[in-house]
Amino acid sequence: MRKIALIPVYNEETTLLSVLRDLSPEVDRIVIVDDGSRDGSFELAREWARGRPEAALLRLPENRGMSEALREGFLYLADGLTSGEFGPEDILLTLDADGQHDSREIAALCRHMESNGLDVGLTRRDFSLYPWHKRLGNRLMTAWGAVWSGFPYADVESGFRAVRLKVLPRLLEYYLGRRYSCAQEIAVLTARLGFRVDNSFVTMIRLYRSQTGYKDVAVNALFGFRAFVRWALRLKVPRRTGMRDVHQRPQSRGAIGADSSEKTGDIVERPSFPAVSHRQRVLDHLLFPVNMWMSESASRRLGLTPLDHERIRAALPCCRGRLLDVGCGNNLLVRAYGNGIGIDIHPYREIAVRCDSSLLPFKCDSFDSVALLACLNHMVRRREALEECRRVLRRGGRVIITMIPAWVGFFSHPIRKRHDPDQLDRGIAEEESLGMSNSEVRALLEQCGMRLMVHRRFMWGLNNLYVAEKD
Repeated sequence: MRKIALIPVYNEETTLLSVLRDLSPEVDRIVIVDDGSRDGSFELAREWARGRPEAALLRLPENRGMSEALREGFLYLADGLTSGEFGPEDILLTLDADGQHDSREIAALCRHMESNGLDVGLTRRDFSLYPWHKRLGNRLMTAWGAVWSGFPYADVESGFRAVRLKVLPRLLEYYLGRRYSCAQEIAVLTARLGFRVDNSFVTMIRLYRSQTGYKDVAVNALFGFRAFVRWALRLKVPRRTGMRDVHQRPQSRGAIGADSSEKTGDIVERPSFPAVSHRQRVLDHLLFPVNMWMSESASRRLGLTPLDHERIRAALPCCRGRLLDVGCGNNLLVRAYGNGIGIDIHPYREIAVRCDSSLLPFKCDSFDSVALLACLNHMVRRREALEECRRVLRRGGRVIITMIPAWVGFFSHPIRKRHDPDQLDRGIAEEESLGMSNSEVRALLEQCGMRLMVHRRFMWGLNNLYVAEKD
């Protein structure tokens, strides 16, 4: 039996290293999931994990909330269970990265699991540091979770828990994960799925810290009820593979050679874009005008696909072989695809190479696909940039472009500005345009020796996908 710690991290640079140092001697493996931290947490975790084979580091491209970070960790471990890397009786321990949980209690919790033959051990917190309103709120949420789980929990909201790895495949059949819904979902589903659950192990909280608001409480309660409904009606969520460990993958900022086997600088991280159901597509289509005004987090809370992700979904099926994403921004396309490099002239944290798109630092015939998603109109030297893309493409390779017309950009850019990191970080220069017409894109492709293969519209017909091949 091995002990595996799973730590979701979001902006915890002040406490992360001390938590990892205390945790390391208590467990056999540590899986860190960075939830799109904006401070130095990811860099600290990557530096700490370097040279430690017992550590794995996963990274989400943007903040999605603790529950989704835990889900990525669950998926990673479930894949390891399938491959034989981990055993079904190994114990997963979830702890917070802010230092409130005492890692010295892990050994006692694991003994408690063994002596009582448990599959899930949810700890019961000592609330001496908590204010009265938090104690009352916990009692209400615990009562709510007990109703839908059918188990007499004493503290359903504790983030310090022990779970046998054999539980994960069944749990992931019904677990969604939104914001802080993990507590209710895990409590309800593990009990309803027939696992041996316990909530009697008392843990001492070393510091009081709460980041949940009334909206989070409402989401948590709603998802507890929804977990019960999914279990009762056997409504399983789509299965997907987990992300890959990124801390041992070098990310060079120099030029990359032409040989496709030369992977220095390539990102093979994959947050996964699961197949979208027909119901989801209909919902996204009907509520598109509302979604235009929303941030990514607000779209997710309403169960909608964020607008930036619509472009990724449109482009992903067209990608082939090794991919170069020009003007990648947060590099979401490469991370979703899993084989390639993202470049940008603006110093975004996620890029592999910073360079001018009209002077690419790559050898000829280096890539099978080149993507320019919502960026060609922002390039001053568009023809030179597209000719460079053609140069680095292998014969028969393809260029993938998404582009809105200028009249759409005239309305959409002001609407989206407060939710668009690109506009907020660097703005839009006078030399850039708000979009390009269909005839402009076609003419540019023809001038650069690219043969148009596919042109289709998406997002209410307001956006365009072009796929052209190098002759």
